[in-house]
Amino acid sequence: MYPLVPAALAMLACLGPAQDEPAADDTLTIDWGKSEYALVLPRGEHLRYRVRVGLGIVEAPVGNVTMSAGVEPYRESVLLLGTNGGGETKRETAWMRVHARGDYKLYSMDATIESRVHPVEWPWIVYNYKQEGSKNRRRENSIGWKDGRSYLRYRRDTHHGAPPGTRIWKDPRDRELSVEPLDMLTAVYYARTMIREDLDSMVFPIADKLDLWEIRLRRGEVSVQETAAGRFETVKILLEPRPYPGEVTDDTSEKEKTFEGLFGIHGSIELWVDRKTGVPVRVTGDIPIGLIDLAVDVVLKSYSGTPKGFRPVG
Repeated sequence: MYPLVPAALAMLACLGPAQDEPAADDTLTIDWGKSEYALVLPRGEHLRYRVRVGLGIVEAPVGNVTMSAGVEPYRESVLLLGTNGGGETKRETAWMRVHARGDYKLYSMDATIESRVHPVEWPWIVYNYKQEGSKNRRRENSIGWKDGRSYLRYRRDTHHGAPPGTRIWKDPRDRELSVEPLDMLTAVYYARTMIREDLDSMVFPIADKLDLWEIRLRRGEVSVQETAAGRFETVKILLEPRPYPGEVTDDTSEKEKTFEGLFGIHGSIELWVDRKTGVPVRVTGDIPIGLIDLAVDVVLKSYSGTPKGFRPVG
């Protein structure tokens, strides 16, 4: 499977009589720096999608994407496990995880993205990406505050200097920021703010590697999406990325500085979300493969633990 995005942006039982009833709207609310709107994350939500890729009218199934989110007790340190309750406090850590697995022609991928939001200034968010299959690589971003200043840390692995058949971490690189960004996966959940607050548009910064981007969300038309999980009344949200003001220099043109979303999707993304809750129902976009653009279609397959307002229509 070529690199894919579950929802963005991004993005467990089969739908039917045995499917669990949607859970109550159980969420964790997190203040986000100087942002006007808080970050609201589910305490136990699971979404499963089927993925198809195609060129023109030719389309083929290639795999599945699972998106999950939850909350757990915050631990001061893993060194405290087994001591005084394992270092647990009354504070909580939110986690989000996307797992994509599949293959297309000679390309295979088994990739996991996980973001964890901690109740501390550093690191506030830790974003991890791990891919196996045709390509093997890992990278990590940490976002937060040190001495009242916003910082971004990035590290990735490499085969250089590693024993044969293995990879090792390179030294991390730090960057001080003038804004307080989210990572790309957390931004997928933050996009639900548009529905919750009934907004027509939103603009906020996200960090990827050592780059800073500005994401603009715009509300589009309303439509009913047919999925394996049922028919859902949705609203289209257009995600328009661009380099954050000041990121483009004389040496790096805006055209050369190409946005790469979750699992490698590039450019603008179209996202259909449930009209009442903002839960992602469908994502479409293009992935450049050589000289062609390969269309990606990610559609909801099953769900559990979603907000109580999330349900099929008709």
